[in-house]
Amino acid sequence: MDSTVDALVRALVGDTLRSGPWTHALLCHGCLLKLVVARGLAYGNFEVRQALDRIFRNPHDLVYMFAVQCAKCNATMACLGAK
Repeated sequence: MDSTVDALVRALVGDTLRSGPWTHALLCHGCLLKLVVARGLAYGNFEVRQALDRIFRNPHDLVYMFAVQCAKCNATMACLGAK
């Protein structure tokens, strides 16, 4: 069962990947962390990082790609995208 912070972070990641400039883009863990924290969550960086780690391990309705180029930082690493 997902915790409250997991559900909130998953919703924000999904919303980020389905709207704005990141539609149809793949973003790495670091870039997603910065974008989610910038949205002003009441949770700290550590809790958000842990929730993002769990989302990367079990992406559910998101697309996980092992080694692709991040659309934001251009680093080649594991990324998430929207289906």
